[in-house]
Amino acid sequence: MSFHDETGLSMAASHLLLDGWNLLYAWGDLVVGSPKDGAAAAGVLVARVQPLLRDGRLLVTIVFDGQGKRPDIQALSPDDTFNLIYTPSGTTADAFIERAVGSVSDPQNFIVATGDHALRMAVFAMGADVISPENLAAWIERAAKTALPKTSPQKALSPFDGLDELFSKREE
Repeated sequence: MSFHDETGLSMAASHLLLDGWNLLYAWGDLVVGSPKDGAAAAGVLVARVQPLLRDGRLLVTIVFDGQGKRPDIQALSPDDTFNLIYTPSGTTADAFIERAVGSVSDPQNFIVATGDHALRMAVFAMGADVISPENLAAWIERAAKTALPKTSPQKALSPFDGLDELFSKREE
């Protein structure tokens, strides 16, 4: 793999998957035992990662444990570069992230942000890059200090297209 010097991440990586609850706990935004208010938690991460979206080259997806029969995918930007996903009932964010990375032919395009050792090892073994909560926070801080004009990205194909089919097969 080729790496760039600031983050140690693959130059080819273009989709950042955030393990929502894990990052919030690691950053101290939530404390163990606090109620899990999904909307408030999502709002914290949505606000925090905004600097990474400035140049339009990175797809960012925040994944939280959810409920329901299917994943709840919410587009947070008009160009589909920023998404929020609540997993279906019985599927953790970790399992969802593993399935997403494992279901594509080019997992090296993913960066998974989590402090969960098992998830980090699993997606790294599949070919994805990983970043710790501490290094992600530093990356966000650097991006916030850098004023880059937003480019006009082309409509990106979501790597989550077809995930409903994967979950439908599981339910059968």
